[in-house]
Amino acid sequence: MAVPTNPDLPSSWEIPGVYFSINLAGQGAGVGALDKRLLLLGYRLSSGTQPPDQPFLVNGQQDANDFFGQGSDLARLFAAAVSQVGGGVLDVWCCGLNEPSGGTAATHLINIAGTATEAGSVDVYVCGYRASIPIASGDTATVVATALKAELDKIKDLPVTVGIGSSNLTLTYRHKGVVGNDLPVRVDQDHGSGITFSPGTLTYANAASGSGAAQVKVSTTAITAAITDLDSANTIAGNVAAAINAGGYPVTASVLNGVVTLLYAKGRYVH
Repeated sequence: MAVPTNPDLPSSWEIPGVYFSINLAGQGAGVGALDKRLLLLGYRLSSGTQPPDQPFLVNGQQDANDFFGQGSDLARLFAAAVSQVGGGVLDVWCCGLNEPSGGTAATHLINIAGTATEAGSVDVYVCGYRASIPIASGDTATVVATALKAELDKIKDLPVTVGIGSSNLTLTYRHKGVVGNDLPVRVDQDHGSGITFSPGTLTYANAASGSGAAQVKVSTTAITAAITDLDSANTIAGNVAAAINAGGYPVTASVLNGVVTLLYAKGRYVH
């Protein structure tokens, strides 16, 4: 049997051996050529109609939503793949996986506070999906939170569910495990002074017994503030807030009585 010669293999190489060559110029080399297949693996939702651990040919986004649940990792993965290569270019097979039986789904916060002293608006991006609402002068934090939740709930492809408690929104990832830890959230506020949007707070208590440093990590950014022996909690909190506000970080900060409130910086994504 004739064996094709690998043109990249020097004749000085000894045999036996296993070698291969990829010819990107020959027939069938392009992504749009015939007989091209892609297999995607990702988490499914219990609402999906197809069982787990089996590959299925997916002919469109509606299939992906029906088979694996709209908003599931796998349905969104299919959408991302098709956006890159184009629909109908290759066969896309998807294999849905069940989430871990144990563990906890990641949560992310949008804590809203204050009362608007002027009209404005806010755009909230969750994993690239945008929800926009107007803010009227006199709107309370609870009014804004309720309107924002209603707008987010309209986006069926969101990888999170949205819970509300008074003026606080909790974004809970649809799947358990670490997969939801790096969810990017962005809040862009345009006017609407008096209303603030926060991903969370840091509370400092007691005086320091020894010198050192406090470090806050937001996304991949580390922000450090020095601590001097006997610094009070209020002093430490103030120094941390000052360090955050001194740089162009994904968050800014306000401080009161040892509590540092982180605030979403416009145009920046927070993890």
